[in-house]
Amino acid sequence: MKDDEGRNFAMFAGDLMKEGQRFLDQLIEDEADFKKDYTAFEEPFATDMQDIIDICLATDSDAICMSKLAEQTAKIEVIMETGRVKYQGGKLYVEIAFPKDSAKLRTYGQPGYVAARASHVKLPILMLQGYEMASDVENNALLIAEGFTMLKIEAIKTTADAITLAVKKQTKLKNARFSTTQERTINFNALWAMMVLISECAKKIYAKNPVMWNRYLLYPDAPPAPPTPPPPITEG
Repeated sequence: MKDDEGRNFAMFAGDLMKEGQRFLDQLIEDEADFKKDYTAFEEPFATDMQDIIDICLATDSDAICMSKLAEQTAKIEVIMETGRVKYQGGKLYVEIAFPKDSAKLRTYGQPGYVAARASHVKLPILMLQGYEMASDVENNALLIAEGFTMLKIEAIKTTADAITLAVKKQTKLKNARFSTTQERTINFNALWAMMVLISECAKKIYAKNPVMWNRYLLYPDAPPAPPTPPPPITEG
């Protein structure tokens, strides 16, 4: 039988989330120092850490969870609108580069746009179809010549990926409302592991800077002493 996940940290969960947010905010402020020596802190490290903090927060309070869900849903809708604009912008370039060519529009995915435009699942798939069509060597040069630059083409894929990632976070937040103690502990430990990595790297980066070194201490006020096991009972 697999043992239940144990906590890897010696502080209250509320303190862990507070310290985790402090660590992340400080890391973002000092990101140039960290990225110079450690590729682990390249994106999406900060994004992933904020996500796990949000999910940990959501597991502790239904009100916080609903607030985070509403916030995330609003973010998704903003990205969806950006995706619709970028995809339809590309469709116009296809029409200009390939006038009266319905086959090219089908390859771009345009016939499926109405059904996909409001779907968090279908729109990213359609956008990736458009991206593949515009990137294809058979079409790319003509589209670029009409002003559909590679930067604009790549933006379609980037936005599609952003929608997918945002929806995944929304799903995690929904699941957080009903998470078990075991799942919460796994999330807390994931946050703690990120904090440990930041702290260990900070000790190297700021070895000669005591002020900065102290900002990344895992237990700035010293951790509580570990419990002392009772002495074994002996018969005599």
